[in-house]
Amino acid sequence: MAKHQDNSWNLRAIQWFPVVFIPVCFLTSRIVLTIIGVVSHGLLQGYSGRDFPWQYSKHVWLSIWAIWDSGWYLDIAKNGYALSVLSDLPKALDPHQINFGFFPLYPLLIGGMGKLIGGHVLVCGIVVSNICVLLAAWFLYKLVLLDRDSATARRAVFFLFAFPTSFVLSGVFAESLFLLLSILVFYGIKKEKFVFAFVSGIFLGLSRPTAVFALPAVCLAYAACKHYDIKKMSISFLCCAGIPIGYGLFAFFAYSVTGDWSFYTHVKQAGWGSVWSNPLLLLAHCVLSKNTGTLINGIGVALGCLLLMAVWKRIGTVHLILGLSLLVLPLTAGAMVIPGMLRYMAAIFPLFIAYAAIKPGAFAGKAIIIASCILQGILMVIWTNGFSIII
Repeated sequence: MAKHQDNSWNLRAIQWFPVVFIPVCFLTSRIVLTIIGVVSHGLLQGYSGRDFPWQYSKHVWLSIWAIWDSGWYLDIAKNGYALSVLSDLPKALDPHQINFGFFPLYPLLIGGMGKLIGGHVLVCGIVVSNICVLLAAWFLYKLVLLDRDSATARRAVFFLFAFPTSFVLSGVFAESLFLLLSILVFYGIKKEKFVFAFVSGIFLGLSRPTAVFALPAVCLAYAACKHYDIKKMSISFLCCAGIPIGYGLFAFFAYSVTGDWSFYTHVKQAGWGSVWSNPLLLLAHCVLSKNTGTLINGIGVALGCLLLMAVWKRIGTVHLILGLSLLVLPLTAGAMVIPGMLRYMAAIFPLFIAYAAIKPGAFAGKAIIIASCILQGILMVIWTNGFSIII
C-alpha cells in the first residue's frame, strides 16, 4: 500500500513539476536580462554611435524590449494597415517602407490586448510576447514528452530560456508567437488532433513569412504519424493546408486594399531590398565575410545546422528538416535577412530539442550551457544598445 502511495505521489510530482519549473526559468531569466539591459543602456548609451530612436516609453526597463522593427508592430496595432506611415512609431524609415511589410496576427493580438486590458500599446506588446513564451515552453515540454522522458523535456525547456538569443522572445516581435504556433502544429499532428493542427497552421501562416518554410516538415510529420502508409492517409491530410491558407488570407487582404496579390513581396523588394538569392551561397558569403555582423549571423546559422545534423538520430528526421529549413531557407530573400538571422533562431524549437539531446553529464553539454548563458548576456547588451549585429 505504501509503495502504491509513493508511486502516486511521484506521478503527481512529475505532472506538477513543469508548472513550477517553467515560471522559475522564465522569471529568473527575464529579471536578469532586464537588469543587464537597463544597466548596459545607462553605461553604453554614449558609445552606441546613435541615439535611442525606438524609445517608446520613458521607463528604460520597458523601452529596451521594443527594438528595431518593434515599431512597425506597434504601428499596426495602434493604427492598422495603411499605404503610408500614419505615426512616428517606426523609426529611421526608408521612403518605400510601409507597414504592409509585416504579417498581421501578432499586431492584431496586441490591439486585442489593448482593448481587453487598456494601457500603453508597448505594454500590451510585451504582455502578448511573454504569454506566448510561457505557453510555448509548456507545449514544448508536452511535445518532447511524447517521445522522450521528462528529464529531456525539462532540458529542452531550459535551453529555450538559455538560448543565446532567447531574450528576443520577450520583446515586441512576432518570434514568440511563431514559436508557440509552430510547436502547436507539430503537437497537434503528433497527437492526431488534425483540426487543432489545421487551425494552428492557419494562425502560423498569419504570423510570420517564414512559416512557409515549415510546410515540408509539417507534411513529413503527418506522413510519419500515419507510418508512411498511403492507405492510412485520408482527408485529415488537409491539416497540412493551414499554413498556405493563412498566407492566402493575408494576400487576399492586401489584394482587397491594393489590387495586388503579391503586394507583401513587392513591399519587401522596394522598401527592404529583398532579392532572390541562393541560400547556400549566401551562407558561405556570411561565414567568410569581413563584416562583423554578417560574420556572426552566418556563424550562428552554420553552428545551428551543424548541431541539428550532429544529433539527427536523436531528434528525428522531422525536427531535422524543420530546423534546417527555418535556418537556411530565409536566406532566399537575400542580404536583407542576414542581420535578423540570430533573432529568427530564437523561434526554431528543434534547436532546443537538439540541445536537450546532448547527454547532460557530457562535457559538451555543460560547456554549451555555460557558453549559451554568457553569450545571451553579451547579445542582450548589443541588442538593447542599438548595435546592428542582431536586429
